[in-house]
Amino acid sequence: MDTQSKDEISKRMIDGNPVKSYKKVVLGQLLLKTWDTMIGKETEIIFAGEPNSDSAIFDVWSDWEKLYFERSNKRHFEKGMIIPWERKVEVEAVRGFEQYTDSELGEIINSKFLALQSTLNKIQSVAVLFRMMSIASDLEKSDKITGVIQKRISELQTEEFSPKKPTLED
Repeated sequence: MDTQSKDEISKRMIDGNPVKSYKKVVLGQLLLKTWDTMIGKETEIIFAGEPNSDSAIFDVWSDWEKLYFERSNKRHFEKGMIIPWERKVEVEAVRGFEQYTDSELGEIINSKFLALQSTLNKIQSVAVLFRMMSIASDLEKSDKITGVIQKRISELQTEEFSPKKPTLED
């Protein structure tokens, strides 16, 4: 195997992105035959682990390994001891400004003026801006700070109630 393929497989392993995953669904141990791409030969492993745990999932990292694994362990597939498995991709929830605490909004208000303006331009919720306005008045911030928050509130309200411009599709 060439070094480029080994590099691609290594990258997949680091990223946790296998070509295919298989799950053991029986209690006990299974002798699996697989191809080890890194050393270039067949390997046998004893696959143990509880059927409903992460230790019962076997990953293959290249198309050749997948083909070899499926052909060499055909008997296990026919008896239903191993099944193809799709890994669930975890999506990180993006935390919006609506979920910020008052202290976090206070930190934004206390930041440098240009950083505050930049952050305000990212906020699309009038409710968050009213919260920030209240926090700014509690912190006795200058008219410059409260003015920029007021300006952003006005911009959003104007956008909300302004007539839509016709597009070519209309």
